[in-house]
Amino acid sequence: MSWKKRLVALGATAVIASLALSGCSKAGDSAGAATASAGQKITIGVVITGISMYPYYQAQAAGIEAAAKAEGSDVDVVVLDSQASDQTEQSNVEQMINRKVNALIFTPGSAEAGAALATQAKNAGIPVVAVDRKAGDDTAAYVGYDNVKLGEAMATYAVKQLGGKGNIGGEIGVAGVVNVINRAKGWQNVISQNPGITYVGEVETGFDPAQAYTVTQNLLTGHPETQYLLVMDDNTALGTIRAVKESGKDVKVVGLGAQTAGLKAVQDGDMAATVLMKPYELGYVGLQTAVKIARGEKYDPAPTFDNPVITKDNVADFIGKEGVGW
Repeated sequence: MSWKKRLVALGATAVIASLALSGCSKAGDSAGAATASAGQKITIGVVITGISMYPYYQAQAAGIEAAAKAEGSDVDVVVLDSQASDQTEQSNVEQMINRKVNALIFTPGSAEAGAALATQAKNAGIPVVAVDRKAGDDTAAYVGYDNVKLGEAMATYAVKQLGGKGNIGGEIGVAGVVNVINRAKGWQNVISQNPGITYVGEVETGFDPAQAYTVTQNLLTGHPETQYLLVMDDNTALGTIRAVKESGKDVKVVGLGAQTAGLKAVQDGDMAATVLMKPYELGYVGLQTAVKIARGEKYDPAPTFDNPVITKDNVADFIGKEGVGW
């Protein structure tokens, strides 16, 4: 049975074998729960929002599986899918606390609820590694992107293509999600520094191409002067692109993620650009980090990752590359 199929059912767990630790780490001393000695079996809990709902988190989970398979039998990994429900997420984290896992990999739904649960786990002596989405100040590490910078990269590209003068609209994913908030902040950081740019407004897509299609139609009807649309997800942008084509307007779309569909859209000229994200890599590094913490080893509390802008000029350098596209 595939990794995806093992995780789609609510409450399903996957116990997978150990993860190797290789190479050196930067800073950060493990703290929190009692650390395991070398060769002692440890259990890493994993709670991720929406594995069964979003390809991004399926790729992140696959990275966790691959990292775990790289080892023998020293590490058990228990994975719970929160299915984008705050209530289920709370139950999942409480299950991990009751199980007394040695460390918890946590990708929360909302920022506020996630922070409270991370604090609850920390208070129970369980160090938390936030992956992809930050979970407040009580985490031992954050393995993910600087989402403000991701938003800035998207907006900077559009502003540069417009020569500093023009009209830009935004299409966010789900309001209230910390990554969405920070990406939109990145947009505004750039736009506010360019007085020749007008931000015509933004719509919420729910990370759903069908919804993106409808809200893009509405946005272009209300703001026919729009020249660029910033969309927080490549797959979602497929709905945006469809609406733009049907409108007959010359509106460029900038996506995010370098998903397989997004790379093809850039290659075909349907999307002006996307920004690289590699959730598989985040999952892999996240599990490595959690194991280091559980072992009492030094670790990097905030590893960094490259997020280049991908256009038609360089898209061939990314298509088919390991960890790119999902």
